[in-house]
Parts: sequence; C-alpha cells; structure tokens
Amino acid sequence: MRARFRLSLTLPATLVAGVTLMMATPTLASPAFDEAAALFRDKRYPEARPLLEKVVAAEPENSEACFQLGMCWRNRNDAEALAEGVQWLGRAAELAPRQTNYWLELGAAALQLAGKKSSLALAQRGREALEKAIALEPGNLDAREFLFRYYAEAPWPLGSKTKAAVQLEAIRPLDANRADLLDLQAKGRAKDYPGALAAGDALLQREPNHRRALYHWGRIALAGARELERAATRLETCAQQTQAGDRDPTPAQVWQKLAETRLVLQQKDLARAACMKGLAAEPNHRGLTELLRQLDAAAAGG
Repeated sequence: MRARFRLSLTLPATLVAGVTLMMATPTLASPAFDEAAALFRDKRYPEARPLLEKVVAAEPENSEACFQLGMCWRNRNDAEALAEGVQWLGRAAELAPRQTNYWLELGAAALQLAGKKSSLALAQRGREALEKAIALEPGNLDAREFLFRYYAEAPWPLGSKTKAAVQLEAIRPLDANRADLLDLQAKGRAKDYPGALAAGDALLQREPNHRRALYHWGRIALAGARELERAATRLETCAQQTQAGDRDPTPAQVWQKLAETRLVLQQKDLARAACMKGLAAEPNHRGLTELLRQLDAAAAGG
C-alpha cells in the first residue's frame, strides 16, 4: 500500500551547522577532513561533498564525515540526493548511535524523501529515527516538532491526532510559544479556524510582536474569512519587522497576504500600496505582480 502525503519538515541551515559542530567530533581527524569540514561550516556544500567522499573512502569509521556528507546531499533536496543523504546519515547514526543530531537529521531526511516517493517504509524509518533522538534527549524540541508534524500531517494509517497531541504537550512546558505556533499552523491546515486563531492569540498575548505568529494568524484568518480587520492589522505589524530566519515568511509573502486581505475588505488603495511595498522588496514576485495586474485591470474597467 502506498500513501501520498507531504511533510514540510525542514530545519534552518544555521541550526543544522551549529548543532553538528557543537555536538559531534569525528572518529578520525585528518587534514583532508578539516578542509572538508571548513567548507561544510561555510555552507559550501557542492564543494565540500567530493572532499567528504574522499574522506569517507579513506576513513570509513569517521561518523562525522559520513554525517556531513549526508547533509551535503540532503541540502540539494531532490529525490536522488535525499536518497544519498539518507544512506550516509544512516551510516553516521550506526557508527555513533549516541549522537542525537544524527538520528534527528536522518529522521527529517527520511520523511522528506518519503513525501517525494510516497513511501510508507521511509516514513516509518523517519519516525523511528526521530523516536530514537527523543529517547536519547527527551528535551530535544526539534525532534519533537518533526514528530508532531509527522503525526499531524501524515494520512492514515501513519498520522495520529492523539500522538501529535502527546508531542505538542511535551513541547509546551519547554517552549510555550513554539507549541502554540505549531498548534496554530496545524489547526489552520485542518481548517479549524477558531482553534487556530485561539492558539495564535495565546502566543501573541505573551509576545505581541512574534513575527511568524503574526503572519500565520493573518493568513489563516484570511483563509477562513474571519476577523479580517484584525488580520490586516497583524499582517501590517508583521510587515514592519525584519525577517529573522529561514522559516520566517519573506517580506514579499507578508505584503502579499496583507494586499489580499485589503482586497477582500474592498480597500483597493491599501491593497495596491501593499503590492507596491512587496514588489519593492522583491520586484519579480509572481503573486504580487499578478495581484497588481488584477487591481490595474479592475481600475481600468471602471
């Protein structure tokens, strides 16, 4: 049986590199590995990969070299590269089974590949790797977030609302903001708009300028056609803030959602202004370009 599903399970590259270098040391050190590791640290993955391939050929027990090679392949993100990434990350985890981040990244890569190949076996391998990461380090929030997303997003028989809730409640005492943001997004995907907005409200009461919460609250309110004036206000607040990380929405994405909200509210001048600000940040943004074209066509038609 094959299940078709997509899992948006991606760690920011900065976190990946930081965890790798702080938590793991190579089994064997060599000048060749040092050179490759320096390229990996600088995120020069295409240059690092052939050097790491030479290192693992010469030093097959070097777990960190296997790990970094797996991450270089995973970074390319196509199915063939992810398959290579899973192989090398699995090798790293076999060589150093106490390294939490090896299991974490193996789990994430396996789930990404499972989504591309609609593979139950890969999905189960990813889940098992994440469970091993949590068994080693129960407070690892990245592993718990991945596992939450797995249970919340995967279809039957893989998904489980009950098991997703267990992970969410394990995250909450360690990082309430993270738990509420995950709850906001998951309930938004499930079209539980009241529940999603309530989760976002809880987060924004604690941290009113939380950029990702402002954005997701606004876009989910727009999707559910609820509290649109409040959605516009929150998206406007979000748009004034600087993008903080890889998983943050881009400025153009925020301006587009704000423009769409203004348009639903029949505030066409404000929608046009939002489009222009978004295009100033990203001149070739397709969504904003199309929205501005529609506004121009409507204005020309009277």
